[in-house]
Amino acid sequence: MRIGCGAQIEEAALVKDYGFDYVELRGRDLAAMELREVEELRGRLEVQGLPCLAINAYCPPEITIAGPCYDRARARRYAEKLSVRAGLIGTKKIGIGSPCSRTLPEGYDRALAWRQCREFLADTAEIFAKEKIETGIEPLGYCFCNFINHLEEAYELAEALEGYPVGITLDFYNMEQSGEADVGLARFAGRVVHAHISDDWGSPNRRSPLDAEKFPLHAARVERLMEAGYDDLLTLELDVPVDGAALESLRMMRAMVDGGTPLVN
Repeated sequence: MRIGCGAQIEEAALVKDYGFDYVELRGRDLAAMELREVEELRGRLEVQGLPCLAINAYCPPEITIAGPCYDRARARRYAEKLSVRAGLIGTKKIGIGSPCSRTLPEGYDRALAWRQCREFLADTAEIFAKEKIETGIEPLGYCFCNFINHLEEAYELAEALEGYPVGITLDFYNMEQSGEADVGLARFAGRVVHAHISDDWGSPNRRSPLDAEKFPLHAARVERLMEAGYDDLLTLELDVPVDGAALESLRMMRAMVDGGTPLVN
């Protein structure tokens, strides 16, 4: 299993220095860049020997996944723009989280939201597949949004999109917020295309490196995922700056994957 770190573009060198296998960058940041800037970024990543294998923070709030402002043509244009940029830097996975783009107003027709989301994912996956990039719908905690909060919902979406390269981005932090971080994963693992892990520094908007005291809990969760057959990418997803605490998390994550205990400085 390869272990990566979510970071801002300017933090990529630190991610490499700490020894992560790849960096996970934010889609909304890449989409805002000119192609020339993305080509320059590709050059820097190649020199650093640091692939950007995954993308999170897929889109800004003005791109709607489901809800009253849903605009299929606009969402497709955004996907086409980002997919070219992601392809340039060698991305293999995109995660569709973006809570502000799928928070439904009270009373909104859930059946309509479901149809909109299916259409959005089908279009997005089809467009990104041209760059050989897989798409994962990410169940988000109730602290972030009110639509697609559980693994079962994401699984049903992926199943309904059979024939499209759509899977699940599994996020242990979000699962914890929705009360299912310790559920069995055998039913879902075949659909998981990517996985995230993190703790927080007092707020869901400050997702952080891992708390060493929670190592046994996190290790048990990762072990359960691997036992279910997953062996791909695992990202430390951060909202806070990348620093030495991320290095300690990397040591813990390698120990989880290897079935050992974390090294201590």
